[in-house]
Amino acid sequence: MTNTSGYLPIEDYGIIGNMKTVALVSLDASIDFMCFPDFDAPTVFARLLDKDNGGSFKIVPQMENCKTKQLYIPGTSVLLTRFFSDEGIAEITDYMPVKGFAENSICAIVRHIKTIRGKVNYKIFCEPRFDYAKADHTTEKKNKQEIFFTAINDGNTMARLLADFPLHVKKDNGYAEVTINQGDSCTIVLESIKQGDTTELRDIGFYSNGTYQETVNFWKSWIGKSTYAGRWTELVHRSVITLKLLTSANHGSMVAAATFGLPESIHGNRNWDYRFNWIRDAAFTMYAFLQLGFTEEATKFLKWIHERSSGDKLHLVYSIAGDEVMKETELKNLEGYAKSQPVRIGNAAGSQLQLDIYGELIDTIYIYNKNHQKINHELWLTIVKHIEHVIKDWKKPDHGIWEFRNGKKHFLHSRLMCWVAIDRAIKIADDRSFPYPAAEWKAERDRIYNDIFDGFWNEKIGAWVQYKGGDT
Repeated sequence: MTNTSGYLPIEDYGIIGNMKTVALVSLDASIDFMCFPDFDAPTVFARLLDKDNGGSFKIVPQMENCKTKQLYIPGTSVLLTRFFSDEGIAEITDYMPVKGFAENSICAIVRHIKTIRGKVNYKIFCEPRFDYAKADHTTEKKNKQEIFFTAINDGNTMARLLADFPLHVKKDNGYAEVTINQGDSCTIVLESIKQGDTTELRDIGFYSNGTYQETVNFWKSWIGKSTYAGRWTELVHRSVITLKLLTSANHGSMVAAATFGLPESIHGNRNWDYRFNWIRDAAFTMYAFLQLGFTEEATKFLKWIHERSSGDKLHLVYSIAGDEVMKETELKNLEGYAKSQPVRIGNAAGSQLQLDIYGELIDTIYIYNKNHQKINHELWLTIVKHIEHVIKDWKKPDHGIWEFRNGKKHFLHSRLMCWVAIDRAIKIADDRSFPYPAAEWKAERDRIYNDIFDGFWNEKIGAWVQYKGGDT
């Protein structure tokens, strides 16, 4: 097994978020990854990608021979990390409030610390590293319970640490030590904020007195809309909460993943940045939301994609705000997870041609139109525009769902999804009596059908192949 000394397995992280960004909390109660203020913004904490220089926010119960366990409050994204020792039991509750901050840049991480048994001393280390750990910062202690961190060359991003116990500054980092008796608790909060939003700051009482129950109620109310009634309720609901965390409350788009730079295999070089909205991934997610009764998310996404379709053609991937994806670059200052380099931000797939996205998108719109709400004429005109591109381009080679970077091929999956795009558009038009060139669309659909059967069968291996002329 490859040595990952100093790095926890990826599965030893829980996720909390507020539908603007997320934070990853380790099994030992260290926040090792967070981008701010958006999913695709620079990191404030990136220890996940550099254990020495990435930055983290950790709470360490001072007990020997601890065993730890993580679990979520059922039906929520509120995360509990528990420490078990002969000396006592400690519990850290982590969450990000989701109400009250929609119109500003504030992202708050609330950390409740409680001693369940015994008398436990805790050491707390808050070590922000702005702009992918490239930016310097200043540290200012406002009072005994409040510290401000301000990035020098990262757009004046700020982080505010506040608590209901004394805080200290050590080497420009936040530090605290507190002893909590059995049954007692305290609270520490990190707010990330842009300087112009400082008038919106709240005191510690705001977070310690009401945001926990408000956050729990939000998530329980949301998951209560689920129509799933099978035997795997807990697993399905946990999965769909995770998908919800990756959607943008402000835009309706969603990121394919919360992270960047993590290797597909240790010391491998396929370490991509997935903090963007891939049309394919988002379409599949909206299909899942629709199947489970979460129609509001699908409606917001279709509005977002309709706005993106005003241009010449649909792009493969967008930023969370709907702009072009940042240029792919490598962060030389980060050693990478378990020293797996390069660490990349941005994604060159933004310039690729992947024709299958039309099929996944229009199939999701078809499900939406069939099972939830009939689409309007404006969205139909967007579909027509997409079908015109499919008819024009389906014969072209593309990079495929696998995003090959060494050239284009005629991929079976892309060809099939072009057929799906036209087929589902025809079904929508017939259902709604929308005008469309029926003879042309049906003839083109049949040409793709015949091309698949005639062009992708490999007689030697007795199977349809990945791409024309291939043997796999």
